[in-house]
Amino acid sequence: MNLNMDGLPLPVQKEIQYLFAAEFSLNEIGPEFFIVNAFIAMFAFWVVRKIGPYAIDRYYIEPYSNVSRSAAMANVLYRIFAPVVVCEAMHLGLACLLYLSCHRLCAVDWRWLSVAFYWLFMFVAKLVKRLFLSPKGFAFEAVASICLCILFDVAVISRIPQEGFSVFDETNVGFQILIAIGFMVVYWITSLIIGSSEFGEDASVALTERLEKRLYGYLRNYKQTIYDCGYEKLFESDYLFKSIVLAVMYIEDTNRPRTIRKIENVLSYLGICKTTGIMQWKAASDKDASKPYYTDEQSIRVSLPRLEEYWRDFIRSVSMSGTDDSSAGPIWFTQNWYSINAEELERLVRRRFSLIYGRYRGSKALNCSKLFAEVLDFVKRENNQMIPSRITVVSELFKDLAAANPDSVLTIASGKLNFYGYHELEPGQGVLWSLGWHSKLSTDMSNIVDYLRKANSISIDSIQVVDGVFCKIIYNGRLFNGLDLDPNEWYAYEKPKSK
Repeated sequence: MNLNMDGLPLPVQKEIQYLFAAEFSLNEIGPEFFIVNAFIAMFAFWVVRKIGPYAIDRYYIEPYSNVSRSAAMANVLYRIFAPVVVCEAMHLGLACLLYLSCHRLCAVDWRWLSVAFYWLFMFVAKLVKRLFLSPKGFAFEAVASICLCILFDVAVISRIPQEGFSVFDETNVGFQILIAIGFMVVYWITSLIIGSSEFGEDASVALTERLEKRLYGYLRNYKQTIYDCGYEKLFESDYLFKSIVLAVMYIEDTNRPRTIRKIENVLSYLGICKTTGIMQWKAASDKDASKPYYTDEQSIRVSLPRLEEYWRDFIRSVSMSGTDDSSAGPIWFTQNWYSINAEELERLVRRRFSLIYGRYRGSKALNCSKLFAEVLDFVKRENNQMIPSRITVVSELFKDLAAANPDSVLTIASGKLNFYGYHELEPGQGVLWSLGWHSKLSTDMSNIVDYLRKANSISIDSIQVVDGVFCKIIYNGRLFNGLDLDPNEWYAYEKPKSK
């Protein structure tokens, strides 16, 4: 390779010429060098992963949850330096074996290729394990590691045959400056990975700010897609379901950033990547899919029914659970809707989101309940903390249980089924509750209120109207039988005073 370096000092020209001659010479390079470097990289990948937990505290393939800055920097340092040290050590060992067998000095050329292959294998591993916290951080780690290998190979390894082990002399001031620069680069990469840019900044605060920006972006870009799928009412009426959708979207998007998803779309034609789109759903088994991959919007459309199914199964399971830490309190329901205590259910989901996401992911080993709690707090802040006391949803979730008493409002708590009023009303109270939402509900409600106000022995305690779901009127005193209501549309119950 001919370079015009006439304007550079002679020592610099010699060093650059030596660099290209030693590391980028194309004269004798052949496919066998690529094969050997690939095998060395493969073995180095296993070695680096194997000794990682013993070399540093809290080793990660890439930090997934909040970690301290010191732990993150230790991981970045290890991931940059370890492949260089292991690959160069293996090259030295191979050179010694060649010397013993051939009785002359010889080595594999382009030794930095082994580190490049190492990072290629790491990239594939991250695709498979769905771990991509920071693509930029990963890219800079790879570049820094390859550059370090080239520098180390030229400045040290290539000169051992001529100068011996004196090349490891570390008293040189310039070498110490290079170490300082290296730590600055490591610090910068660490900042990219943990989402912080200022020394001493709390990493959790930076991650929260980054998460909030990402979630607002999802709402801007994909809310209309969710609405178009018919999930507008559920998405807006059930803030816990909304939080689940956004949390899954954030986790999958973090593990597969947009750039990586574009690469996956190309690889899907080869059958290498099967889960695609922001929600990471399989398109290969979808006969209606025009391509072997999903766009972000398509992946949302196909994933929402599955998330709704997991959410409904979770509500059913907590309604049947009799343990104190698994009860969501009394659930009211008919064939057409259900209403559940928001505070109790939120408490359960905060602890057990990992199990819900585990069904979606296909593995329940990942603990991401802390992340869900942050997403849930974002949704509550987005709603100005105006969260309903009960979540009420139009649904046939309990249709099978309600079928035996279709003209009643039922309750279930810890697996025990009752008519509404047995435990919820005080003695002497009564309730008139619509079994659904129908066209003449407003007229019926007006007639009921007028009648109750005219009766001297009756007082109205509360009126609750959930648009599109039900109307509930609680009163005190005896109703008598002066109201003519359709028993298929209204449930009436009075709790007598104890004698």
